[in-house]
Amino acid sequence: MHQMAKNPHIAAANFAKKYGPLISLRLGTRLLVVASSPEAAKEVLKTQDCHLSGRSIPDALQQSFIDYYFVWARDYNAHWKSCRTLCRLELFSAKAIEAQSNLRNDKLAHVLDFE
Repeated sequence: MHQMAKNPHIAAANFAKKYGPLISLRLGTRLLVVASSPEAAKEVLKTQDCHLSGRSIPDALQQSFIDYYFVWARDYNAHWKSCRTLCRLELFSAKAIEAQSNLRNDKLAHVLDFE
């Protein structure tokens, strides 16, 4: 951690120069994987995505009454993939984003008028 200093992106680039384009760092209990070349990024994102896509659920949500967590899904499974596809098609598609352009423009005008 002391070598990361205030600029972790620069420290990661220096580590990549010394140790190679794909490195892993253990920051406390978290594993940080740094891919510093297009080839290394492709390897990580294309072939290892199932291993790296798991998310930890914050303690505050684990203790709450919420039984189902979509945003903090632990596993990369068929249900998670179907929810991701639904979000991509219904929430983040070009058609859905275009349909809300008037709302975004109104909110932007409101922010610009705010004094």
